[in-house]
This record gives sequence, structure tokens and C-alpha cells, in this order.
Amino acid sequence: MQTIPNLAAHSLILGLLLGGVSTPVKADDFAYVSNFNSHNVSVINTGTNTVVATVAVCSTNPFCSPFGVAITPDGAFAYVTTIDNVAVINTGTNTVVGTVAVGGLASKNIAITPDGAFAYVVHDISAGSVSVINTGTNTVVATVAVGSSPWGIAITPDGAFAYVTNSGSDNISVINTGTNSVVDTVAVDSFPLGIAITPDGAFAYVTNSGSDNVSVINTGTNTVVATVAVDSFPRGIAFTADGAFAYVTNQDSNDVSVINIDTNTVVATVAVGIAPYGIAFTADGMFGYVTNPGSDNVSVINIGTNTVVATVPTCSGPICTPFGIAFVPPFTNDADGDGVPDDEDAFPDDPNESEDTDSDGIGNNADIDDDGDGMPDDFELANGLDPLNAADADADADGDGFTNLEEFRRRTDPQNAADFPIIPVAITILLGEDQE
Repeated sequence: MQTIPNLAAHSLILGLLLGGVSTPVKADDFAYVSNFNSHNVSVINTGTNTVVATVAVCSTNPFCSPFGVAITPDGAFAYVTTIDNVAVINTGTNTVVGTVAVGGLASKNIAITPDGAFAYVVHDISAGSVSVINTGTNTVVATVAVGSSPWGIAITPDGAFAYVTNSGSDNISVINTGTNSVVDTVAVDSFPLGIAITPDGAFAYVTNSGSDNVSVINTGTNTVVATVAVDSFPRGIAFTADGAFAYVTNQDSNDVSVINIDTNTVVATVAVGIAPYGIAFTADGMFGYVTNPGSDNVSVINIGTNTVVATVPTCSGPICTPFGIAFVPPFTNDADGDGVPDDEDAFPDDPNESEDTDSDGIGNNADIDDDGDGMPDDFELANGLDPLNAADADADADGDGFTNLEEFRRRTDPQNAADFPIIPVAITILLGEDQE
């Protein structure tokens, strides 16, 4: 019998609170891009590299200037920071289904914990702070004081710590997400803005815009262990899925520096649009998308060749100024919330079942004979056979002339040639078999 993992119920609860579970069908990645001056969010289909939807995110203030974007791990919701609040977009309908008041503080970047339970919002003010949003209720449950003029934020893969760049105090605040308190402060170089953490959680890379370099912090010791020179006024940073390279957007030189993580050296420089800021990668890791506020478009970089292969305008108006970017990965309907898309789920309404190998209407978790070959799963597993392969019923594992199914029926060992079924002579004659 096969064990199917049960996903946390958080996404289901969140969906109910915000007007239903989002279950759209998507074949390609979708990038959500915040447009600061057109006060909306563009949705880019990466399969066609075209804007397929534009979402108005301003509520009380028509000039709310959206900036940061983060997507919940289940892909159901995009959280967008504005100067007024945080807008919550249902990615299935591309409509705003909620807003979260954050005390009237101007918000910049945002990050969501790996379990999707909390969103951390950075407020770019002198007396810097971070608001913690419970995504199940969409309310602020904590406020954490950090350094001066905080800007960027990244959360460790285990969700234990949030790292915040403080551009006014040239340091990094390390927040324990369990207590929502600052537990360490790390000095870096001048005017830190962007930050990203390696997929293994071992290092945090910080872009220092005032000193044109990147600080590498060992997250185990919270000390700077390397400094990498890049081009002019670095801002955004993101890692490839395998963690081998960091891509850094350089605002004043209109390019992207590619850092080899093993050597902490720049191995490529890619020219993009004007004043690049945000960067994010597609789910397959093949392409990096860079927002260019100065040219109102997004550059698409082929990671294999480090060349721009497409440019996507993010608005049709005179100016939109795209900044933040985040991806919703490909997903399909999942009615029972078990993590298996409906079109791949034999039981789309049963969260405890998703496969029916022998098509007998009984799911593999409940079925004692998943492949329907006449041999119970327990017998097959105990004797080195495959409970999901019906063909091994007619095989002869020990070469004694009897199939595995015959040995099961006669209670002999299918892996021991010396232990084989004894067929009475009379039955043998009746079956028409020759006797010697």
C-alpha cells in the first residue's frame, strides 16, 4: 500500500477566509510584477511572455504605489505591499480578495514563511520595523523593531529566521520567527538593500548599493565571510534553483552580475533594461526575469547562455515603473487539497487517496492488492516483488518452474527454488501433462 502525504490545512483555511480555494488550471509559470507608478500588478504568462492580466491593487488611495510581491507556497495568493496596506490577490481569479492594514506605514519588501503561515513586511522608515501578518486571518500579529530604513527581507528555508537589510544603519537584523524578536545584528558594507538566502540556508547574500559589492554572511555564525565586487549600485538578488549561482541586478550599470557561489566570483555580466531592480526565476530554473523600472519592461534571461531572449513591456501607458516580481508555479485543480492535481488524481475528491494502480475503484491506500495480480501487497513486499507491477505474477523469481502467483497460492517461497509446489500425480494426469 502506498502512503500519500497530507499537506497542511493552512491553504484550505486561507482560501475559505478569502472567498474559496483557488484552483485554476495553469500550464506555464506566471510572474506577478508590481508597477509602482501605474498602481497595479501585471501578470505575465512565461509561456508566451505576454501580460495576460492587470490587477488594480489600490483601494482607498488610487495612487498606492505597489512595490513588493510575494506568493504563498501553494501558489494561491499574491501579497503586494503598497504605501497604504498589503493587498491580497487571488491568483486563480486575479482579483484583490483582501487588504491588510499595517498601521499606515510605507511598506517595501515582503517575504512569506515556507509554511505559508506568516508574511513579513518591511517598512522603510527611519525607526525601522517589520510587520508580521498571519495569512490565515490576514491580520498583523506582531511588529518587530529593526535597524534604520529597512529595505529587503529573506527567510531561511527552515522558516526559523528572517534577515532584514537596514539601508540607513548598514547592517542586517536577524529575527527569530518563533519569538519575533531580533536575536543578532550583522554589520555589512554601505547601504544594503537586497538579500537572498542560499537554498540550503547556509549563507545570506546582501547587495550593498553604496559600495558596489555583495556581502556573504554565514548564517550559522552570522558573520561576513566574503565580499564580492559587482557592478554599479546593486539592488536585487536571487539564486538559481540549484543554488549554484546568484544573480545581482545593478541599477546604475543596467546589467546583471552572475556570481559563482563556489568561488564567490563574478563569472558573467548580462546587459538588461534601464535601472534593473527585481529578479526571480521560473520554476524549472531555466529563465530569470528582471524588472527594469527605467524602461518599463522585464528582461528574460536564458540561464544556460546568460543572454536576454525576450523583453516584456509591463504596461501600455506612458509609465509604469515595475519593481517587485514573484512567480506562481504551474499548478492545476486540486479539489481535495492533497497536493495531487485533479487531472493526475484517481480520487480527486478524496484527500486520502490519489492512485488506483489496478483500476478496481479502490485506492492504493485502502487496497490490499494494488496491482490486482492476485498477490496481496504484504506478500509481494515480504518476498521482494513489486506490489505495483501486475506482470510479476507470471514471473518465476526462483526459476523453479512455478510462477510467483502459483507459489503464493500454494504457500511456498517464490524466492527459494528448493521450496516449490508439489502437484499430485492424479492432478498432473488430469491436466494432460507427461509423466516420466
